[in-house]
Amino acid sequence: MIQKLAPIQHATSLFFFERRGIVQALVHQLKYMGKDHLGDFFGTMLVKELIDSPFQNCDVVVPIPLHKKRQHKRGYNQVTAFGQQIAMQLRQEYIPNRLVRHKATRTLVQLNSDQRIAQMKGAFSVVCPTLFVGKHILLIDDVVTTGTTLSEAINCLLQIEGIQVSVATIAFAKPPLP
Repeated sequence: MIQKLAPIQHATSLFFFERRGIVQALVHQLKYMGKDHLGDFFGTMLVKELIDSPFQNCDVVVPIPLHKKRQHKRGYNQVTAFGQQIAMQLRQEYIPNRLVRHKATRTLVQLNSDQRIAQMKGAFSVVCPTLFVGKHILLIDDVVTTGTTLSEAINCLLQIEGIQVSVATIAFAKPPLP
């Protein structure tokens, strides 16, 4: 299966993500151990890089959502504090709950690229799309591995008239060596 890459304006990540590395340990604590103060920390770190950059031209910050069942089980979305910190410091509006993951997917961690694409196909929708017409969205997530989740969300958002999307994440997974 070939993944259709989504067109974006700008993209950045704070760190490279490596298995068994310090970034993985910190993201794991943020994601599964309720240490959401790490989201504030990462957001503050990233904003230092975003000031006086094209990212300041974004209008709103939108998080990649969890499915409601996963969010209920976890109790929070791990990127909320990250996104709120970025929005506050860049003086942009933080808009959760308008990009919605309506399809429950199993965790993507152990899936290959083709399996991820199949899992994520049609997973997102937008509530009240007129809210985003003509806007430049800064879409945020924790870790980019294959880009499947972000691509699916971006392609959903790009159905809205006049929209532009940029991406900021905590970490970007290094591709495995051949």
